This record gives sequence, C-alpha cells and structure tokens, in this order.
Amino acid sequence: MGRKPILILQMHRMGDLILSFPLMLWLQREYPGHPLWVVGEPRFYNALLAISPAATYMSWTAVKKL
Repeated sequence: MGRKPILILQMHRMGDLILSFPLMLWLQREYPGHPLWVVGEPRFYNALLAISPAATYMSWTAVKKL
C-alpha cells in the first residue's frame, strides 16, 4: 500500500492557488513519497497545471469520493 496522500483545500482564487506552490514544494521535501491532492475550482487550476508542482488536482465536487 502506498503512503497516505496529503490533501490541500484551495478553492478560492487562482492567486491563492499560486501562493500555495511553495507549500506544495515544502510538503514534497518534508514528506517524500506522499502524494499531494489538491481540491479546487477547475477554472483556476486548469490554467496552472503546466507550472504547478507535482500534484493531483480535483474539483470540489469529487470530495465525496475521497
């Protein structure tokens, strides 16, 4: 079984999501092997996927599946 994922909830604005990038990088260094999951608004994170730290992004509507 893989390591437990780390969940980040960032659903407000694109700028807030960008400001979360250093947190994501720190979490990757501090907890290697734990996947990062980010719940947010697709209209904000879709434009950032190419520059974002490695993470799995999902819409807030997917929270019930978590």
